[in-house]
Amino acid sequence: LKPYLIPVEVSRHRGKRAAVDAYSWLHKGMYGCAYDLGVKNHYWKQQRRDPPYVRYCVHRAQMLRHFGVTPVIVFDGDRLPAKGGEEKERRDRRAECMRKGHEKMAVGDKDGAAFFFAQGLDVTPAMAHELIAALKREGFEFVVAPYEADAQIAALAQLGGGGKGGVDVVFTEDSDLVAYGCPTVLFKLDKHGAAMELNVADVLAGPPESAFRGREDAQSQLREETAEETATRAEKKADADAGAGDDDAPIATTASGRASRGKKHAAAAKKKRPAKGAPLDFSGWCLTRFLELCVLSGCDFLPNVPSIGIKRAHALMCAHGSAAATLAALRAEKKVPIPEAYEAGFRRAFWTFRHARVYDPSQKRLRPLTPLPEELAAPGAETAFLGAHVEDAVA
Repeated sequence: LKPYLIPVEVSRHRGKRAAVDAYSWLHKGMYGCAYDLGVKNHYWKQQRRDPPYVRYCVHRAQMLRHFGVTPVIVFDGDRLPAKGGEEKERRDRRAECMRKGHEKMAVGDKDGAAFFFAQGLDVTPAMAHELIAALKREGFEFVVAPYEADAQIAALAQLGGGGKGGVDVVFTEDSDLVAYGCPTVLFKLDKHGAAMELNVADVLAGPPESAFRGREDAQSQLREETAEETATRAEKKADADAGAGDDDAPIATTASGRASRGKKHAAAAKKKRPAKGAPLDFSGWCLTRFLELCVLSGCDFLPNVPSIGIKRAHALMCAHGSAAATLAALRAEKKVPIPEAYEAGFRRAFWTFRHARVYDPSQKRLRPLTPLPEELAAPGAETAFLGAHVEDAVA
């Protein structure tokens, strides 16, 4: 998505409300005191000051206020069951980084220790509580999500910045908010009020002209496509001679048919790949298809299929049209090992993004981010992966 980012000053959003991922700010604020946190030197307690990570967040919030933007700080809530596997992997990685940090400290390498501590530290509920206390003191608005802060931020963006308690724009360092469909997302906010802005409408409109790297890449791409078209025509002629069906026919079930159609799908997917250095082209896509791509290429709720990253997933979905058709084609070709029951996991991951439980400040109750489909709304449907329901009075 980097080619779609545009540099902006936050002052352009003066008079608007902005949701902020609290934990992304807390993580960045921890970097400056990673060594002290790693060795448990909480000197700020003796000085009766806010911790450095809290001061970092408050300073950022005050900066937004200075530029006329009203921040709404959003905190993660309970752990989401669907994220259990990813959370364990992250805990293991953090523990390993902390171990390496203490090894560096033992040999007197303070800088090395600080580096690994910064990678291994995690935001704790106590840190979030410290920030909440400071936000209350400074008069800043905040929301604690029932589960994922990203889903809650998306819900606030749905409401808009009017009188319903929603927001106009969002600040984060997590690209998941693009998958959630937030219209305007700002990344890399600095202390001077500069940031990088991404508008989902721009992404779905196709690559900007400035993203392409001049005539040389364009000519290279043309040569590649010409060669691929020649190869594709030859393959089509061979398929016709063999009596193969056209591109709209159902997936072949015979071994020879699968091999023939596999070649055509591979050629079509390769043709859709952008030239080196060019951005992925999402023109003509909708948000549902974009979310399918995000899940297929790997997300917090589902690992990617082996060897299927974002670029290959994009090429495959351009060739086949949807994630379901892509997975069906991959299974028919049998070249990529797709885990058993992957499709069921894919649906749960997709639903976790689309129908996450969020708090609606205008209704003062929990609701799904978007209305549940029939499969999940039916009596007795399994929805535990979305998290437990919370009564309105508790919410």
